[in-house]
Amino acid sequence: MDEFTLHFGARVHCTDDIFGALSKVAINPDTLQVADLIVENGLLLKRSRVVPLTLVSTIAEEGIYLTVSCDEVAQLPEFRETKTERPVPGNGAAVNLDTTYATMPVVPMVTEVVREGVSPEVKVLSAHTAVQSDEGTIGKVHGVNAWTADKTVSGIVTRQGVLFPETGMVPIHEIERFGDDVVVLRSRQPVTSTLNE
Repeated sequence: MDEFTLHFGARVHCTDDIFGALSKVAINPDTLQVADLIVENGLLLKRSRVVPLTLVSTIAEEGIYLTVSCDEVAQLPEFRETKTERPVPGNGAAVNLDTTYATMPVVPMVTEVVREGVSPEVKVLSAHTAVQSDEGTIGKVHGVNAWTADKTVSGIVTRQGVLFPETGMVPIHEIERFGDDVVVLRSRQPVTSTLNE
């Protein structure tokens, strides 16, 4: 089966010009299919557009090629991501963590990410998405691999390090789940001997 790789930062070419760069990939966590590409353009006033995978004609080393013009991409839904804080559900009482000073009561808060332009069910991966194993964070997502035939994720490309970054490939069978800010790898079971001593 043929695969393609969606590298973050890849140039996105329209039929008439370069529109921008791939900044995020939206994945349906139930079907594990790539749903949308999020393409960012602009220098100071950056905007992101949600591009359905059906508008992609070719994915090559030099970039991603679309079947539409830049003006048509500019008309696609805008992707926005905002963070909001709200009190932890079910926690009616305020907590004062410091009893030595007169302070305001502390209400436990939780941060929520609200995304516009994509389905609420999808998980959005970017170059800031952490990859975690039993040992902790092993790097960041650098790209997404998928099968050409059905657009199902076959694995992720990881990147670790700053000065001398190393990239690696994690196949889909080693991924436990895709989260909003993290890809969690399956626990590695220790090898046990089945031979009688």
